[in-house]
Amino acid sequence: GKDAHLLFLVSGGASSLAEVLPAGITLKDLTLETEILLASGKDIHAMNARRKEVSQIKGGKALEGFMGSRVTAFAISDVQGDDVGVIGSGIAAAPNTFDFEYTSFIVASNKIARQAAADHAGTSAINNLEDMYDDVTVLATKIVAQLRTSKDGIHIMGGEPTVVLPSNPGLGGRNMMLAAMIARELKGTTGIRVLVAGTDGTDGPTDAAGALVDGQTWDESGHLAIEQANVAPWLDAKDVLIRSGPTGTNVMDLLIAEVRSS
Repeated sequence: GKDAHLLFLVSGGASSLAEVLPAGITLKDLTLETEILLASGKDIHAMNARRKEVSQIKGGKALEGFMGSRVTAFAISDVQGDDVGVIGSGIAAAPNTFDFEYTSFIVASNKIARQAAADHAGTSAINNLEDMYDDVTVLATKIVAQLRTSKDGIHIMGGEPTVVLPSNPGLGGRNMMLAAMIARELKGTTGIRVLVAGTDGTDGPTDAAGALVDGQTWDESGHLAIEQANVAPWLDAKDVLIRSGPTGTNVMDLLIAEVRSS
């Protein structure tokens, strides 16, 4: 009715769970396009922009027909900037024009997860930033360079790296790929260890969230694993995969590094 108050609960991942497509576009078409976008290394903002274009419920369209008086959206963010217009491709966003009261709240995010990690560490983090937004190759070099010159302590980073896959990729995910590349950069280094993992407990089509690597993890067989994007078996053979099990939420990825000189 006209006095209705709608509570809209949305989380990251909603883009892949709910859809209404226009005539002429099939679910198979959308699936194929999504696979191409994923393999190309496009970030979530670019992917969600395209999803909005072809959807009849995303980008604020789901609420266009709401006739009540009030909408309150509670969102779990898996996107940079925590914009409700981007989370779930904007499935809980307000329409361009509307005649009801609309408010939104972020109830879980990468920022909240990073702060929880810092609190659990029991010490102040040297860095606690959401800045893992680049290709894994660029990030690995940048992160290790920073850690090599760091004083002793904890570094916490968050975000969602991208990776460009070969035409016939093996098994693994972006966190495992970043971990393997960090291990390569750390080869022979002592006193630094790095955890890279997805907050949902799953990295790519695997049962692991990510990996914990240090300067002793790398050997030359890793080059082929990276080239073939088949890093999961390689990391598993090193016994460095982290298997937390599904966490039931997704607020992107975390990197936690410890630097200890003695």
